[in-house]
Amino acid sequence: MARQIASFGCWIEFLDADGQTIGFRRARAMHQVTPGVTGRFHVAGNQYQSSLEGEAVYVEGLTDFGDGYPSSVASWQLVFGATPADPDTPGLLWSGPSGLANGLPPIAAHAIDLVLGRTVRERFAVLLRLI
Repeated sequence: MARQIASFGCWIEFLDADGQTIGFRRARAMHQVTPGVTGRFHVAGNQYQSSLEGEAVYVEGLTDFGDGYPSSVASWQLVFGATPADPDTPGLLWSGPSGLANGLPPIAAHAIDLVLGRTVRERFAVLLRLI
């Protein structure tokens, strides 16, 4: 299951307090990982190593300067398998609320209180453990 999820593209969806989509940022890293070994990924004080056999998926995203500025984010979640709605923009990194198509239902929602800045980049990371 982790191998299949890691093969999909992933986007981070940002939502306001009313549950309305502010925008989407393409994940910059997504790897199937194995916990408990010295490796490249560090989440909450634990270390992880990339692996084709791993039972978890590490996902990381980083907003760019001005993405969603000046919106207030109340939560974020992951959307797998989505593609840009406009086929002429395959390398799209940030999308507005209606810029994606064909995604799976969102998962792994996290509450947050954050204002997206014009001169600030925000990093989001999550480890999906599949049991």
